[in-house]
Amino acid sequence: MEEKNQIPKKTRFTNTWKLITVVISLLIIYTVYHVFFGLAESVKTTPAGLVEQSSSVILEGVIYRDEECISVKNKGDMRPYYYDGERVSVDSAVASVYTQSGNESANGKIAELEEKLDILKKSNVKGLVSIVDIEKIKGDIENLYTSMKRAQSDGDMLRAHRAEKEYLIAVNKLKIYEGKIKNYDSEIAEIELELDVLYNSFKGDREYIFADKGGYFYHSCDGYEYILTEDSLNSLNPTDLKKTTAQVKEDPKIDNSYRCKFVYSNVWRVATVCDNETAALLKEGEEYSVILFDIRQRELAFTLEGIGASDENGTVLVFSCATMPEDFDYTRYQSFRLDISSIEGYRVPKEALIKGNDGQNGVYILNASVVYFRRVDVIGESDGYYIVAKQDRSQDNYHEYLALNDLIILDTRGIYDGQVLTR
Repeated sequence: MEEKNQIPKKTRFTNTWKLITVVISLLIIYTVYHVFFGLAESVKTTPAGLVEQSSSVILEGVIYRDEECISVKNKGDMRPYYYDGERVSVDSAVASVYTQSGNESANGKIAELEEKLDILKKSNVKGLVSIVDIEKIKGDIENLYTSMKRAQSDGDMLRAHRAEKEYLIAVNKLKIYEGKIKNYDSEIAEIELELDVLYNSFKGDREYIFADKGGYFYHSCDGYEYILTEDSLNSLNPTDLKKTTAQVKEDPKIDNSYRCKFVYSNVWRVATVCDNETAALLKEGEEYSVILFDIRQRELAFTLEGIGASDENGTVLVFSCATMPEDFDYTRYQSFRLDISSIEGYRVPKEALIKGNDGQNGVYILNASVVYFRRVDVIGESDGYYIVAKQDRSQDNYHEYLALNDLIILDTRGIYDGQVLTR
């Protein structure tokens, strides 16, 4: 006999699906709630961005080179056969000096033509040119023009003249880059012909100057060649070096008795004085990035050859450089920025840094409405924030450390690891 209270199978099946539907609906509501409310920031955060910090110092120093002035018997006009600073091979005839001097107008014209020739030679670029080259030369033109005007306003006419010369070279190069002119060959040939006529007007017996060994030939001397010798670098002291630096800054040339010179190495050195605290951070043999404050700012690599004597005025440093920058005239006095160190890491606001249960520095981050503790190693500090080491994914526990763009919680009051944040 069939029981009256037995529920039909179809009805039980329907009720089961109703229950499943309700559960699914609740799950959807729960998920939607956490997506739209739980994931929304209920605390203020900032992303862990990448930041770089450099430590640098401004220094001034003096250039030393392996050089030798050339003595000649004749005291008349000199005719160089190589351009100023041009590399020459051993036994080359680099110039001739006459027993008689020409008239002042001829020598003045020669000096004018030599400078024009030098500008055109350095302007006569060849080969393919990219958009990057054109933009760079435009930037150089603007910077050199500014340097020239600044030097003129400061009354530094020597520096202004050097800036003007490089400015003209840059402007000429741009004409070739933009296709306005193919080259300056015809102008160069015309000047060379005019110079030959003037040089052939020199009178008297000629004395030839030969290169005893390979090197770089320069048309003039500044008088410091036998004072700022490489041998003297070993006996420098801070007090005397500061005096020497001030002197060469004030008087770039002190003697015209020598006509020309040879420089026998591409390596040149700069001796400077820095404070004792900075010197303690440096290491002999290390390479450092340097910005020379020449007419244009030149970025070079200097090797610290030696850390010398120290006194109350500072410590002597001797740097070397094997790069010979284009259009650099090796003026004795140089000022430059020395980058002592550079670090890169993540930026962490100081108020966000906390100590974990194990005493490890760290921060709280927010990820999908859940708070997580992330370890950090502080490697630097600046106004308002720390610099922490970047996440090292080669380590097994890298996921325990702060990663780039993690959302750092700024106000850590009442915050704990694993906490779920909702509005």
